[in-house]
Amino acid sequence: MFDRIFTPLIALSLGFLVWVYIRSRDEAVYEPEIPVQVQLAPSQTELFQLDQSELPPVPIAFTGPPSRIREVRNLFRDGALRIQQVVTVPEERMQDPSGRVELTVTLDASGLRVPPGVMAVIPSFKNRVSVVARRIIERRLSVRLNHAAGDRLQTTAIEPSQVLVRGPKDVLDRATVALTELYVPPAASDDDKPIREVGPQKIRLIPRLGDETVQITPSEVQFRATLKGPQRIHELENVPVFFLTPANFPYKVQFLNERAGTITLRLRGPVSEERPVVYPYVNLASRRFGAGLNADEPIRVDLPPGYSLVQEPPKISFQLIPLDVPAEPVDGAFKPS
Repeated sequence: MFDRIFTPLIALSLGFLVWVYIRSRDEAVYEPEIPVQVQLAPSQTELFQLDQSELPPVPIAFTGPPSRIREVRNLFRDGALRIQQVVTVPEERMQDPSGRVELTVTLDASGLRVPPGVMAVIPSFKNRVSVVARRIIERRLSVRLNHAAGDRLQTTAIEPSQVLVRGPKDVLDRATVALTELYVPPAASDDDKPIREVGPQKIRLIPRLGDETVQITPSEVQFRATLKGPQRIHELENVPVFFLTPANFPYKVQFLNERAGTITLRLRGPVSEERPVVYPYVNLASRRFGAGLNADEPIRVDLPPGYSLVQEPPKISFQLIPLDVPAEPVDGAFKPS
């Protein structure tokens, strides 16, 4: 009696185990690492920018019949497998003062387009990534001409002088100017005039601040520039020093020796055989001076247009003598004040 009951049950159990074994031999597993792409909700694409340049790929286990798994392999090889998630910045964090909001995204493999009969699973310890949403703002920045003219460039006029820049808040908060593309001036020649006028000329703006891409309106500006012609060094010897005195100045100037009242100047200026006219002077009206020795007083130098000093600012030593005291002879002569 019991044999009739248990024998069919044992046969049925063995048949089920054989079926499970055969079915398990028909299953294949494929575990590649899939790229991840996180996108902002459409309603926030004008308000924020996602920083996801370093998102790592995630491992996914695909299970299914071998023929279907071969299709998955082909999809992966062709770059057709990608985890895509949509994220939204919570309203209470949209006005964060830093302009940066860090978000944790839970990845879901259900959106992957895989062949029928294939199951995709992301391990629970690998199904989260962090992204940073950066708030987008607009700000006006001054324009600076980016040039290779060196000290040949004397003056620049840019129109418009300011542009509207749109980009991440943390970038614009640190920005001071918007740069143009590099302007390379024409080479100077000996036939050039001392001063050359350039422009008006259009030049595009660089749509970047540091390493960040931004939007700039307008995308180009117009500029005018003044360029120096060819330059050389002029050395002027025995240049007399003058003194600017206030009204009713109670002193006269006396040098320590005859040559102490002259200096040598080195200037950079236009190529010319004519000696440039300079006017070095000490401003005795700049502060209150007293009688006696005044050592290493700074000398101001009025230079012609297009010239500049190529030395340390000159200094001079002299004595101030009260007007009612006779001047001392200097090298056998009296030095007038």
